[in-house]
Amino acid sequence: LEDINYTEYDKFGNVVAQDITTYTDELSSAFKDYKEVTNTYKDDVSRKRGNAEVSTVSRWLDASKADTAWIDKTVTTTTEFDDQGRAVVQTQDVYVYKTSLQPAFHNEITNLNYNNRGDAGEQHITSYKVVEGANVLADYKVLTNRSYDASHNITNQMILTYSDSSSAAPLDVQETRSIGFTSTGVALQQIIGTYSDAEKTSQIGVKVIDNSDISQSGNVGLRVITNYSTVVFKDGDSSKEILSYSGSLDRQTITIASDDFDNRGSATHQTVLSEGV
Repeated sequence: LEDINYTEYDKFGNVVAQDITTYTDELSSAFKDYKEVTNTYKDDVSRKRGNAEVSTVSRWLDASKADTAWIDKTVTTTTEFDDQGRAVVQTQDVYVYKTSLQPAFHNEITNLNYNNRGDAGEQHITSYKVVEGANVLADYKVLTNRSYDASHNITNQMILTYSDSSSAAPLDVQETRSIGFTSTGVALQQIIGTYSDAEKTSQIGVKVIDNSDISQSGNVGLRVITNYSTVVFKDGDSSKEILSYSGSLDRQTITIASDDFDNRGSATHQTVLSEGV
C-alpha cells in the first residue's frame, strides 16, 4: 500500500514534488520505506509533455531521512530533448547506502524513434558499475521496442548486447515477449529466445519464465524457468509473435519468502528446485 502526498504541482499539472510512504499490507500496519520524488523541468515544451530535465527518487528506511536511514537514490538527467519535448539523451546515476550513500551504477541512454504515444522504438544503453569512484564499463545494449501495451510496458522486444559501442558482433541477441503485467510492471510470463549472432541463425536457447506470488512492491516470490529446445515465430519471422515452443529440457523453481528480500528488492535467501523435464 502506498500513501502518496503531492506537495507541489506546476502550471501544467505535473507533479514537482511528492512523498510516498509504502507499507507491505493494506492496513498500513507494516512500514516498508519512505520515498521522495522531485522533478525539475527545462522549458514549457518538455514540461507540457511531462518530461522532466532532472528527476530524483530518494528512498529511506523511515521518514527521519537520517544519513544512516538511506536505502538508495536515483537521479535521471535529460541532456537533450527533441523538438516535441521528448527525452533523447539521458544519464542515470544510482547511489546505494553501504556505510554511506555511495555511487553504484551509471547508465547513458539514447532514446530514438518515438511513436505517437511517447514510447521509444529504439534505445541505446551503455551501463557502468562504479568501482572506487570510477565508471567501469559493463556492457552496451541496443534495444528494439516493437510494441507496448496500454500502460507503456514493452511486450515485443529485441536486445543486442555488446562488449562496448564499437563492437561489431554482439555477445548475444535476445527476442523477448512479455505477457500480462502487474501494476508495478512485472511481467507474469516472459518467453526469451537467445541467439549468438545478429542474424539469429544460431540459437543458444529458449526459456519461459512464469512469475507469481508478486508483492505490491514488485518482488517475485515464485519464479518457474523452463528451458526448451525450439521456438516457432509467426510466418517464421523472429520480429513477430511467438506461436509455440517445444522440446522441454529442464525446469527451475525459485522460491523466495516475502521477508527474504532486502530494501532494494534483491533476494537475501532463496530455494531452487532443479528438475529434468
